[in-house]
This record gives sequence, structure tokens and C-alpha cells, in this order.
Amino acid sequence: MSQLNEAFRGEIIERIIDLPDYRLQEILNYIKFLGSKNEETEDPILSVAGCLSGKSLTANEVEEYLYGNIRNDA
Repeated sequence: MSQLNEAFRGEIIERIIDLPDYRLQEILNYIKFLGSKNEETEDPILSVAGCLSGKSLTANEVEEYLYGNIRNDA
């Protein structure tokens, strides 16, 4: 661990210690949120790539598969 990371961790701990108890749940929720963002590294388009070897998909079909909605660009 670098000295910079160690300094950040120390400051974070000091600031958490100074917070009122009712803020601790909020801090914990935020830390969990940040951790979950690290898990979301796969691009959603990669989940469609496997089905591209079959029949051709329209742009609307790809968007519906990825995002659950259909764009109407009429």
C-alpha cells in the first residue's frame, strides 16, 4: 500500500470517528455503493455479443435487450 493511500485511509478514519452516530449508517451505505460500482465493469453491449452470431438484430432489438425499451426513430 502506498504512503498516499495510507494517508487517505488515516484521514478517512479520523473523520469517521468525529461523525455523530446517526451518520455512520449513511457512510456504510455509501461505502457499499462504491464497492458495487467496482463490480460493474462489464460493458452491457458484451451481453449481446453472443447472440450476434445468429440472426441479425435490428438496433431496436439490441436496445430492447440491453435497456428494456424500444426507441422509435420514425
